[in-house]
Amino acid sequence: MSQRPVDTHHPPDPVFCAAAPDLRSFFVEVTDTTPNALAAAGWLVCNLARFVPETYEAELDIARLRCVGWEPGLGALDVWHFDVSDALTVRPGT
Repeated sequence: MSQRPVDTHHPPDPVFCAAAPDLRSFFVEVTDTTPNALAAAGWLVCNLARFVPETYEAELDIARLRCVGWEPGLGALDVWHFDVSDALTVRPGT
C-alpha cells in the first residue's frame, strides 16, 4: 500500500523532499546535488530537520538507513525513496 508523501519543501534549497505522514519513508529529489543514493543519503542526514515537525527531536541511525531505490515522484520529479522505519527515532522536543 502506497502512502502519499507530505510536502516539506522549504526554499531556498533547490532539492525537493517529502516524508510519508507516518515518517517511515522519506523522499529526496534526484538532482545534480543528489545524483545517486549515497549523495541523497548524505543530503538527507544533513537536512533531517526538514522532514520532522519542529516540535520533535529526531535521531537517525545511518547504519540502518535503507534506500529502497528511485521512483517517479510528484509531477515530473524523480525521487530517491528511503525506508527509515528502523533508522529513525522521534520524540517530543524539550
